Amino acid sequence: MIGDGGFAQDGWLMTPFANASTNRQHLFNFCFSSTRFYVEQAVGWWKNRFRFLIRASQLSHANQLMLIYATMILHNLCVVCSDCEKREW
Repeated sequence: MIGDGGFAQDGWLMTPFANASTNRQHLFNFCFSSTRFYVEQAVGWWKNRFRFLIRASQLSHANQLMLIYATMILHNLCVVCSDCEKREW
């Protein structure tokens, strides 16, 4: 799992180097930041397409998980099928 610099480094969480001192660490931080940009962009498109994901839900935890999985699959199908409109559903 990845997190930004605001998270403490832990064995299960990959974060950028806080005080990068070598060229390899600087390169890692640059690549890490670039990757996070694309992940955040994809999540933004997904939440924009399925706006109800932004609001609080009264559904059970299990049903919320099923909705998240279903909308992720639908979103990925739309991306693969070149649905460039990214319309709200």
